Amino acid sequence: MCKIGIVVLNYNSYQLTVDLVQKLSAWECVYKICLVDNNSKDTFDDVAFSDKVKYIKNKENTGYAAGNNVGLRYLVEECGCDVAFISNPDVIFEESVLVDMCRTFDKDENIVLVSTKRYGANKAIMHQYHYFPSFKTAFFKNFLILGKLDRQETYEKQNKRVDSAEGYLVVDAVPGAFFGIRSSFLKEIGYLYEGTFLYREEIILGRQAKELGYKAVVINTSTHIHDHHIAHFSNKKMYALDRKSLMIYYKKFNLLNPIQTALLKCAIAFGCFEYNLACDIYKLIKK
Repeated sequence: MCKIGIVVLNYNSYQLTVDLVQKLSAWECVYKICLVDNNSKDTFDDVAFSDKVKYIKNKENTGYAAGNNVGLRYLVEECGCDVAFISNPDVIFEESVLVDMCRTFDKDENIVLVSTKRYGANKAIMHQYHYFPSFKTAFFKNFLILGKLDRQETYEKQNKRVDSAEGYLVVDAVPGAFFGIRSSFLKEIGYLYEGTFLYREEIILGRQAKELGYKAVVINTSTHIHDHHIAHFSNKKMYALDRKSLMIYYKKFNLLNPIQTALLKCAIAFGCFEYNLACDIYKLIKK
């Protein structure tokens, strides 16, 4: 059995984080837990965690990847963990899930990223993995109606593919809320890419794995719940940040020519305008 470490990155999710870390601490398969607070208003200094838990308070919030890297480096370099897991505080899973995921790594040395089939709040259907976005897909998904129409069909298709796989499905990229990563791969790539603040870290990680000849997989023999509620048209800043991260992904891997880059920037500008307008209309309706 591999030596398991888990990073729980907190940002103003105090009670969810405490509950998850205490639950993980009781599991025999877990060797070490690194709780990282990303410079939020929360503090865990007075919480009586077990000796398995290392608490680190970051002095500044430099994003998802940078925050998780603090914990990942501790688990890999100081604790010698073979596999490191990343879990958002609002993810629900059992000990058997971690064991199953670790056994998946043992099946193929080229598997470096593992997640499981997942559900949303109230067992809602969710996307199961990320595609590497083509220029055409990225261009048209900036337009609100086209993006909404495509979403449910994508969810259903992905769920059917995961369900019909023999144990696991090889995918482009696993979701970032909960997954395991082989420590040797982390060292090879220099840990998570910190060029984005939030969003698209998963496809960057998946692309790095693919370019090195490795695999990212989703298993159907275990499940987890990402108990996350998404509000419609609620955050203009986060939408713009997602679009910015998409452009960073394309630039990092040199995937677009100059004309495609210019066209996509135009589509993103229009998409942000359209989304901001939808936010304002939605707020007026809700009043």
